[in-house]
Amino acid sequence: MRLSPDGTKFATCSADKTVCIFDEEGTVVKHYKACHAMGINDLNWVDDNSFLTCSADNVVKKWSLDSDACVQEFTQDDHKREIPRQLLAVNSLGEEGVVAVSLNGDLCFWDKEGKFSSTQRHKDYVEQFCSFGKDIWYTSETFVYKISEDNSVSKVESSHDNKVDTITSNTWAVFTSGSDKKLIRYEDGKEVAKVTLNNKALVMAANETHVYVLCMHSDFVVLDAKDLSVKSQKKFTFDATAMDICNNTIWVGDKKGSLYVFDKESLEEIKSFANKHSKNVTVIASNG
Repeated sequence: MRLSPDGTKFATCSADKTVCIFDEEGTVVKHYKACHAMGINDLNWVDDNSFLTCSADNVVKKWSLDSDACVQEFTQDDHKREIPRQLLAVNSLGEEGVVAVSLNGDLCFWDKEGKFSSTQRHKDYVEQFCSFGKDIWYTSETFVYKISEDNSVSKVESSHDNKVDTITSNTWAVFTSGSDKKLIRYEDGKEVAKVTLNNKALVMAANETHVYVLCMHSDFVVLDAKDLSVKSQKKFTFDATAMDICNNTIWVGDKKGSLYVFDKESLEEIKSFANKHSKNVTVIASNG
């Protein structure tokens, strides 16, 4: 879920190729169908009235709320739909153009005229990513990497034994969890704390004080962000695929395309949106 810069709208995207735009009351104000040839992996606002999407079809599209069709398309030079070149994340560079990250770890750039160029970072596939200040952190197999503001890539030392499945951040730390059930906190680019969960994490989100983790076997676990101790725990009744925190609420998406809103403190469900997407929700994000 991406909140617009003016804070009056938020957008969700899905593997069913659709985008939904909601107002502050949670009412759908725009519903784009068949936006791409394959599932949408990420969405980011350009300004209050336009946004970018990227897809497994290797294409970035720009959309305007004043139009029902995309207003600009950004393609890679040869238009080949190869799996390693699927686009996982996209962001606007303002007047400089557009940047996206591909599955094979390439940084893909388009200038304002739509001219394409790319830079290969490494040969491992990108798994998950998050923003941390002006840096982008991402995972690849058992490794954690950081792309700094100057576009240099560095490997972050991590004690994960198996594949790193999820990554999230707050304003002062980055958190990862993996198939080894470890949850690790990083500060200043270094691993500083870790804990072993009872079950593998499926999705994860963090704010300044807590880390919220939805695990296998329907476990919803809340950890203290500093010492990683368990503060509360409950069961949920759906297959979670995405999660984020917005003010005093936790938003969760599931495999059926539904969205659930929970109270941050009690973990009680306060609202739900059914059938907004026909397939699993892939991304939820908030700026607070």
